[in-house]
Amino acid sequence: MPTLVLLRTALLVAVLSVAATAWHEWDGGALKIALGVAELAGVGWLMHWVLNRPAPAVSVPISRQPAWLLPLVVAFGVRLLWIVVAQTKPMSDFQEYCDLGIHLAQTGVFGLAGPSAYRPPALPAVLAVFHLLGLPLPLATGVFHALLGAVAVPAVHFLAGRLATADDDPQQLPPRAQSAALLAAWLWALWPSQVLGSVIVATEPLFTVVLLWSLVFCLRALAQPKFGRALGWAIAAGIGFGLAGYVRSHALVVPWLWAGLLVLHGRAGWRRLPKLAVVCACSVLVLVPWGLRNQRQVGQFLITTTSSAMTLVYGNHPKATGRYGAIDFEVPGNTELEVFHNANRMGQAWITDNPAQFVALIPKKWLALLALDTDEASFALRDPPLLAWRPAAFAVCTLAWIVAKALAFAAVWRRRSPLNTDGLMACTAVLWTWLLIHALFHGQFRYHAAWVPVVLALAAVALRRGDRMDSRKTLP
Repeated sequence: MPTLVLLRTALLVAVLSVAATAWHEWDGGALKIALGVAELAGVGWLMHWVLNRPAPAVSVPISRQPAWLLPLVVAFGVRLLWIVVAQTKPMSDFQEYCDLGIHLAQTGVFGLAGPSAYRPPALPAVLAVFHLLGLPLPLATGVFHALLGAVAVPAVHFLAGRLATADDDPQQLPPRAQSAALLAAWLWALWPSQVLGSVIVATEPLFTVVLLWSLVFCLRALAQPKFGRALGWAIAAGIGFGLAGYVRSHALVVPWLWAGLLVLHGRAGWRRLPKLAVVCACSVLVLVPWGLRNQRQVGQFLITTTSSAMTLVYGNHPKATGRYGAIDFEVPGNTELEVFHNANRMGQAWITDNPAQFVALIPKKWLALLALDTDEASFALRDPPLLAWRPAAFAVCTLAWIVAKALAFAAVWRRRSPLNTDGLMACTAVLWTWLLIHALFHGQFRYHAAWVPVVLALAAVALRRGDRMDSRKTLP
C-alpha cells in the first residue's frame, strides 16, 4: 500500500502539471482558467473511460519470434531515418560533450582546461571512441542513439509485462499481459519525443537505456526464490546502476529508494532486502574508480560530478523560477573544487535561510520537469527548413504526453490494483528519485526522459486490462 500511494502521488503531480502549464504559459486570466479546466476535464474523461469500459478483447498470435522484435526493428528504422533527414548540429551543452570527447581522444585528459569532474564521463568517452575511429560525431552519435532506442524495446516490453502479471517468464505471460507488453513496446518505438531526440548529442538516450536494463535485472533478482540464484542478477543490476551513474548521477538513488520501499512493506519486504543490498553495494563499487580518479586529478574523492553544486545554486536563489536560468551573481573560487564547495555552501545557506521560499519553489521545479515533453523537439527542430515543423511537433508531443500521464494514473487509481508489487516498486523508485532530486535542483523538460518508459508501460497496462487482469500477485 505505501508503494501504491507514493506512485499515485507522483503521477498525480505529473497530471496536474498540465493545467499548471496553461496557467503559466498563457496570457489573460479567463484564457488561463479555460485552458486549465479544459485540460483537466479531458484528462478526467479519459480516466473515466479507461476505468469503466469493458475489458477489451485480446488476441495474441502465436509466433516463434519474440513479440518485441518487430517494434525493435521499427524503433531503429524510424530513428535512423530521422537522423539522416534532420542532420542537427550540436549546440550548448551538446557541443561541450563533443568537445570533451574530441579532447579526450586527442590528449587522454577528461576536461577542456585540465582534469575535470564537472561533466559525467560516459558520453564523452563514447564520443572519444567515435573520434578515434574517424566517424563524424553528430551522425555517429545519432546512429548510436538509434541503436539505444532499439535496445530499450525489450526492456520496456518486459517492464509492462512484469507490471501486468507475477510471472517472470515472458513466454508464459497471460494473454492480456502479453498484449500490454507489446503495446508498451510499440509506444516506445514510435514515441515522438524519443524519436526526435535521437539526433541530439545528449546523455538522456544512453542513461535511459542503461537504467531500464538495470531495472529489468533487479526485477529478475527479486523474482528468484533463492538468494544464490538471485545473486547473479543482483550483481548485474548493481553494475548497471553504477554504469548509469557514469552518465547521470540520478541512477545512484534508485536502488536505495527501492530498498526503502521494501522496508515499508514489512516482513515480506525485509526478506528480500539482502538482494537489494547487493544491488546498492555493487552500484557504489562500480563508481569507485571514478572517485579515485577525481581524488588524484581533481583533489577530492567524488563519485558524482562537481556540476551538482552549481545546479543547486541555479535552483535555489532569490530570483529562482524553478527552471534553468542564468544567475546574476558569481560563485567565487579559483579552481573547480573551490567553486564546487562554495556553490554547495551558497545553495544550502539559501535553503536554510529561506525555508518558505524553498518549499514554494518545489511545485515550480516539478512543473518545469514534468509538464511538457517538447524539449527534444525544440532542440531537434531549430534550423530551417525543419523549424517550420516545430509547432506541429510541439502539439503532437504535448498531446501524447498528456494522454500517457493520464493513462498511467488511471492504471494505478483502483484501490485494489492488480498491478505487480515488484513492478510497482520499480516504477515508484524511478519516479520519486526524480521528484526528490528536482525538489533541490531546477527542472527542465528533457530531464524527465527516464520517466517516459515507466509512464508508457503503465499507460499500456491501463489500455489493455479491464477491472481484473490476470495476476497471481497483488499489493496487500
